[in-house]
Amino acid sequence: MLTEFKPHKCNKSIHRDALSRFVSSLTIVKANSPKNPLGVTANSFSSLSPSPLFVICPPYIGIQRFALFKQAENFAIHMLSAIQEHLGHDFARSPFAFRSAGITFSDFKMPLIGSCIPKFGCKKTIYFGNGHNMVVGELENAQMRNGGALIFLPGQFLEAYE
Repeated sequence: MLTEFKPHKCNKSIHRDALSRFVSSLTIVKANSPKNPLGVTANSFSSLSPSPLFVICPPYIGIQRFALFKQAENFAIHMLSAIQEHLGHDFARSPFAFRSAGITFSDFKMPLIGSCIPKFGCKKTIYFGNGHNMVVGELENAQMRNGGALIFLPGQFLEAYE
């Protein structure tokens, strides 16, 4: 069945449902805050420029989390592997869900999650516009390993095989 609609604030649920048809990997964006490391889930992450190497990650960050996140100079993007679905749920509930994450720290004191497929360490810049915060990072380091990625497709987590 085809449903046609004009996106509007009155039909946000159908608009969100249509956008959820876009398959995306689940990522956790981590940064250091003045008190503790924090993490937020994001299901949208993309290369912005190959030269210089920039990525864009527009995570949904509520006002309380964003106040902490914007103070960090650097952040790390972790693409979750298929065995890490629990982390996506944990960080959606709390920015401080590190107990279940098995983290280590980089040379720059950045919290890193083990078993992720790629990890990208970035220098952060935040752009504000039209009610959205776009987090742009200049890649400073990266790690990659083989494995199936955790992806999100209308309301469910799935594994994308290599």
